[in-house]
Amino acid sequence: MATYARVRRLTKQRDADIAQTFRRLAELLRDSGSTATLRCTILVADKSRSWTFELRGRDCRLHSDVAKVPDLEIITREATWREIADGRLSPLEAFTQGRMRILGDTALGSRLLRHVAESGGATSICGG
Repeated sequence: MATYARVRRLTKQRDADIAQTFRRLAELLRDSGSTATLRCTILVADKSRSWTFELRGRDCRLHSDVAKVPDLEIITREATWREIADGRLSPLEAFTQGRMRILGDTALGSRLLRHVAESGGATSICGG
């Protein structure tokens, strides 16, 4: 069974403010070299909250609830996101377990995961 890459820890303490995890992710995505829009939608009870990252080579700007259609969207529940942000769960494991949906450019997702990965592990399900 493959070992999947995990994201570098996005929290300094357990149960940190969820918005803080996205600010930290924006820092890690700087210098990704990508030009794209990534949206993370977190499902909380009967509503959702979204954070949008505008990647422009060496810059990454974070917005909440931008209406633009993203190149890549990640949709998951808050509990699953917290496991990913704490470095306890790989985004790919969450996907293969049916705990996360991915819409759009999955190759972009693999590249971004490789950029923010802690170390080792596969960054795509098929191949590379």
